Parts: sequence; structure tokens; C-alpha cells
Amino acid sequence: MRVKATALLVALAMVGAAGYAISVQDRQVQPSQKIHEQAAKYSKEVANQLLKIGTPETVYDYISFGLSGPAVVLQGFTAKPVLKDAAQKQVEKLDWVVHVVNEIEIINVNNTTQDLRSEILGMLEKAIPEAFPENHANIRIKVTDKLDVTLVGVASKMNKTRLDAAVVQIKNLPLLKSVTNHVLVEK
Repeated sequence: MRVKATALLVALAMVGAAGYAISVQDRQVQPSQKIHEQAAKYSKEVANQLLKIGTPETVYDYISFGLSGPAVVLQGFTAKPVLKDAAQKQVEKLDWVVHVVNEIEIINVNNTTQDLRSEILGMLEKAIPEAFPENHANIRIKVTDKLDVTLVGVASKMNKTRLDAAVVQIKNLPLLKSVTNHVLVEK
């Protein structure tokens, strides 16, 4: 199983902000460049561990992470508790990790949320099919039991207008309380 590029891209972006918190074993202050290199190395190691998760992700699952020294913070959402647990177990295998904070949200799925997830996916696939290549989704969909929708992922610059139009359509769906678009548009 592969962690999708979306999670990796967001995770690497998060490391840039958290990189300053990486501590060194000998407790000496190191230049910013060294700390950034260490953060990048640790980030790559975490991403590689997440690639080994045996539970497949879907368009309705999203895993990202951040680093704070020797601690890894897992974030995202899934309807599968086994995916949340598997992500934590994989990251804990790294010898430098002393603590994993698992903030991956478990989403409850019922008939209403499942129907909305499917309808939103259909709208997005129609608007920007290239964001959903086979066995991989660049955009992930979260629908909570309170009927709040969150979109995360990455879209190409040329798809921005179509993505914006799809978000407007999604906002017009009956029953929805809110729609939050966290899809990053590549430069």
C-alpha cells in the first residue's frame, strides 16, 4: 500500500514549519540548515514507514504528519480505525521516535453521509477527472455525521477554476451544514 502523494506533499510542507523543533542528540545548537536537513531526513523516514501500511486508503481517507523533535504527530481522517492504528504502529518502528501523537480522526459513516460522500465524489470526478487517476486520489473527502464537508489534497493550477466551480455546486447540496476547501493549488 502506498501513502498517496497528497499526504506526502502536505506532510513535507508541515515539516518546514515544525523543523525548528528537531533536537540534536549532543544538545549542541546547530545551524538552521542542519536542523532543516535533519527534519527532511526524519520526514522522509516517516513517509516511508507510512508507505508500508497494509490497509488501503480510499478517497475518504487522509493521513498527514508533522514533526516536533522526536515526536510525530499523525493527523487526518478515516472511517477505518484499523488504518489509524496501523499508521501509528508503523511510525513507532522508527528508532528515533519517542512518542506518537495520533490525532487521526475516526469518521462515523451512516447512510446519509455515505450518500453525500458518493455524490460529492461524483461531482468532483466530473469537474476534474484528472484529480482522480486510477487507484489514487489527489483530493480527499471528509463528511462528518454533522454533515460538515472538508476537502483536502492537491490540484493543478489549470484545475483551479473547475475546482472552485465544483465547490460551489457542493455547497448547494441539501442537508450540508458547511463546506471547507483545503485543497492546495500547485503553482
